[in-house]
Amino acid sequence: MKIEKMNLSDVSSIQEIENASFDVPWGYNSFVSDIKNSSSINLVCKIDRQIVGYCMGWMVEKEFQLNNICIIKDFRKNKYGYSLLIHLLELLEMLECEKIFLEVDEANYKAINLYEKLGFVVSYIRKKYYKNKNDALVMFRSLM
Repeated sequence: MKIEKMNLSDVSSIQEIENASFDVPWGYNSFVSDIKNSSSINLVCKIDRQIVGYCMGWMVEKEFQLNNICIIKDFRKNKYGYSLLIHLLELLEMLECEKIFLEVDEANYKAINLYEKLGFVVSYIRKKYYKNKNDALVMFRSLM
């Protein structure tokens, strides 16, 4: 497994993963825009040369907002998501980031469990946030 910075050449593969994983996927141009954003930190997880996952977010001052994270369904039980987040957290600590925030669907128990294992706690709830009317749990973790 290798984790590296996301490049524009990765977008087609990432878009395929996104489309297969989410009911309301990000569009191609959203990925391109995010990669070009100077405040973004975007990583891919590769097995051999195949992208099996990615994470994307923005660093604003000393806080990071994790906007998107996904692992291909067939690879989800192999701790690649955990490894990707550990890599991100280590990178953020090197950049002297103080906090990381994310939001997760209240019904996504596997993701919530992963985030809690990594020290995230629920900060507040956004009621009926998602298209399916589920609440979003806004979670954070202090890094410093």
